[in-house]
Amino acid sequence: MKRILLSLILLTIFIGTGFSQNNIELNFIHEFEGQEFNISDPYTVTADYDLNINRLQYYISEIAVTHDGGQVTAIEDTWLLVNANEDSSYDLGSYDISTVESIGFWIGVDAAHNHLDPASYESGHPLAYTLPPSMHWGWAAGYRFVALEGKTGSSMLITYEIHALGDGNYTEVNVATGAVQDGSTLAINLGANYNELFNGLNVSGGVINHGETGTAVTLIDNLANDVFYAKDGANSIAELDKLSMKVTPNPSDGVSTIWLSESTSQPTTVTVFDLAGKVINSETLRIGSTSATLNVQEPGMYIIQLVNNQGVAESIRWIRL
Repeated sequence: MKRILLSLILLTIFIGTGFSQNNIELNFIHEFEGQEFNISDPYTVTADYDLNINRLQYYISEIAVTHDGGQVTAIEDTWLLVNANEDSSYDLGSYDISTVESIGFWIGVDAAHNHLDPASYESGHPLAYTLPPSMHWGWAAGYRFVALEGKTGSSMLITYEIHALGDGNYTEVNVATGAVQDGSTLAINLGANYNELFNGLNVSGGVINHGETGTAVTLIDNLANDVFYAKDGANSIAELDKLSMKVTPNPSDGVSTIWLSESTSQPTTVTVFDLAGKVINSETLRIGSTSATLNVQEPGMYIIQLVNNQGVAESIRWIRL
């Protein structure tokens, strides 16, 4: 009778609590043609001329994570000012997210905040004044959504500057991506390949455009559509191996078997987390494995996660009676 009662309690918890909370981290890895990006280094673009980039900043807002079978979690009241010359790792907070499927955001500042007074924000807030250089353009236009500056020409003496702004250039981005689990942190790693900024954008003659049209539109379109991609094991769920698992029995009195849909063809890890995100057990399977044994002593609800080199293949909730 006690075991039946405990089972009912745990099943109620299982239904009501959903996934355990993870801390969500968003990382941008700055690159040029797939190599580490360094400010002011000379680069050759596809139009076959040289340039450098000595300023690249852009705003990101209205972030939303799609996860766990199509659920969408909005990251409220968050604006990021990304600087390609700095480490760009952002703590987005703790959420009931177990398996990430994609991330969406917008380039620029949403209209509701684009025309507010930057002085109303505390120092250090992404929308506060930043001097030098400022990302706020003025009361009417609001913020610079993207600021791109550098030098070009045979002797790197020709200046180019494109500052893209305006509510009409507020542009949505969606990247299919998983996340890398590290304890209770899920890291979403996005590559940002800045050579793609110059697709159809020739600055060799020294373009100067601080505005809402022309090369400013091209710059934002390139940033939104061509630059970002899943990086470092955080591939989209659609790109993962077709590896999946089932756990039997579930619920269990302590010992269950993890059955894989196919034999492993690369290093694969099975990790068991409690609802607080603590790692209870972790086992790296041999290549060619088709199953593993799960043995947990303490009753409770756990998350079993299957991870290979391409990211999180699957997560399953499991109850130890």
